[in-house]
Amino acid sequence: MLILDEPTAGLDPLLQQEFVRLVRERQAEGATTFLSSHVIPEVEHVADRVAILCRGRLAKVGSLAEIMRTGRVHIDLHVGPASATIFEGVAGVVEATQADGIIRVTVEGSVDAVIKAAARLDVRRIVTHEPDLEDAFLELYAEPDR
Repeated sequence: MLILDEPTAGLDPLLQQEFVRLVRERQAEGATTFLSSHVIPEVEHVADRVAILCRGRLAKVGSLAEIMRTGRVHIDLHVGPASATIFEGVAGVVEATQADGIIRVTVEGSVDAVIKAAARLDVRRIVTHEPDLEDAFLELYAEPDR
């Protein structure tokens, strides 16, 4: 069993990679690792299961995939002349903003209704940003009842 608290603090990127390699070796040998870290990419590389503490309480526990699925998807629509208001009232849309020919839509849940609404626009390019552990973490902290 490994119990590690902020193990890569102060390490350069090469040593951080070596740390991940060593932890994975121990895990392959059957070791359980308890890792406390604010370096979220480090957690994503090492963890199978994640527990998020929020204001001193256990807010969420699950597999890395389960936790990340709770995050919101961000879709950047590179468009011709259009307004983000087309997404007002669209199912799943949390926020839609526009700047410099890009409409950024933040979606919780299915993106189906967003894609159907976007089909009415002159879309030149779509870039999606899948939720990651940092998104899920920040969303938990943003909830007022936590």
